[in-house]
Amino acid sequence: LDPWNPTGQNVKTIDNVVTDTIFSAGSGIIWPLQGSVEVKGHVQARLPDNVINNPNDIISYAGTTTKMLDSNARVKGVVETIHYHFWCIHDKNKNVTKLYVQQDNRLATKMHLSDFNIHQVLNIDNTIISTEDGLLYGLEDDKTIVLSGIGQRWLLKKGNWGISFRHYIDTLTKRMTGLLSLPAEQTKPIHIAPYLTFSGLVENKEKNPLSVWYDVASQQFFICKNNENQRIFYLGIDNENKNGAWFLKIENDNENVKEIAYVTSIKIDELSLYFQGIILKKEEDSQQITPLPEWVGSSSPISFIQVKLEKEGIKGTTTDGLVLNISRKNKGFNITLLTITPLFSDTLKVKENASITPNSADWKEIQKKIKQLVQHYAHTEIIKLKLNHDQQGWYYVNHHNLFLPFSTHDSAGIKIHNLDHCLGYNSQHHYAYFNSQQGEQNNLIKMGQDGRVMKIVYNKGTLYQRTSSLLILDPGSVSVLTDDDYVNVDVPALLI
Repeated sequence: LDPWNPTGQNVKTIDNVVTDTIFSAGSGIIWPLQGSVEVKGHVQARLPDNVINNPNDIISYAGTTTKMLDSNARVKGVVETIHYHFWCIHDKNKNVTKLYVQQDNRLATKMHLSDFNIHQVLNIDNTIISTEDGLLYGLEDDKTIVLSGIGQRWLLKKGNWGISFRHYIDTLTKRMTGLLSLPAEQTKPIHIAPYLTFSGLVENKEKNPLSVWYDVASQQFFICKNNENQRIFYLGIDNENKNGAWFLKIENDNENVKEIAYVTSIKIDELSLYFQGIILKKEEDSQQITPLPEWVGSSSPISFIQVKLEKEGIKGTTTDGLVLNISRKNKGFNITLLTITPLFSDTLKVKENASITPNSADWKEIQKKIKQLVQHYAHTEIIKLKLNHDQQGWYYVNHHNLFLPFSTHDSAGIKIHNLDHCLGYNSQHHYAYFNSQQGEQNNLIKMGQDGRVMKIVYNKGTLYQRTSSLLILDPGSVSVLTDDDYVNVDVPALLI
């Protein structure tokens, strides 16, 4: 609500809003939508009293950043994080007058943007500082500000913005590393974000906007056309090919349906060939986004609910429940199926304290669907199946063998034996071994090709571990293995 115009005209009803975070500043409440910020719970602005109680100050939440502590600060395998909350103070005319930073629940301290030689601030929102000269800066923590973007105002001031940009980046880098002194009025260097976003470059005289990013480490630009009702996000450079980058597309603001795309790069030295001022010289010079097909040879794009950039490419979970690894191959893509989740098939959605009976209708249906599915993707020898209630099974592609959790009955009731880790497969006799955690017990399971249990060796699951190329035997205090303790599977090597 605008406190200087309390007529109610700015009041809007929001129905069915759910949140898991609340920010409060004085008597004001900020209620972000669920999932829009990483920090959870109630965060109170611990600002000075003269700010909280000043009727001429308008306090607005300016975003939160999260920092991981180094590996030496890990406690019981959990990485500790700290949060920096930023509070922007405006006057009645909505001019930015102050900026405060608050680490977790500590007292907020004032950040002086003049220390970084940043002046004429237009706005601070979602940790991004917008300035009148067209430069965008990102707030990192209580001591660090990074250059994060270049706007049209800055571009228009430069006769040849490509040369000016390169000089500016070189200057910031030298100041950051101490090779060049800071200006007299500046006491803290400005760092540079891993990639920069450009706004204001256009495709033609009709001023159709372009989406442009610059990867700092590789000194490459990525340019693509903007379509209506489409948002594009930079994921990162292709670590394998080095001359392209991965992007995420969202159509029609549907956050639950994301598409992965690929754009080839333009070297910084080539900018003059592509732009006349802020206008692209030729429309066909804008790099077309290459969408990821549903599978190799398909013309339909594949949609994701979650994606993550990894060293070898992209790992993502599709709206159909498939976990895929995607890498660039020549001018196409290599798509490898890693895991199948319950979203893929209703038959994978088992009830709690239940299992799927081997050779039942559901069992055969799962086997049939996976057999059809693997024809479209590259795959490893074995594919993991995630079921409901933290259960999981395994499918051996070459032999079309399906192994699923099973149940046993005793005086204590029904027990579900999950197949937590696969130790390997015997292709001669068509059986497989698994580790199964059952309460305090870690059991060794042997199963036949029809999915039936051949043997349960209780409390012997910790004897073996498996990597991609090794079966590891760790006998511990056991000096002699019994016949039941031996595991006979296809594996390149055994490590004892």
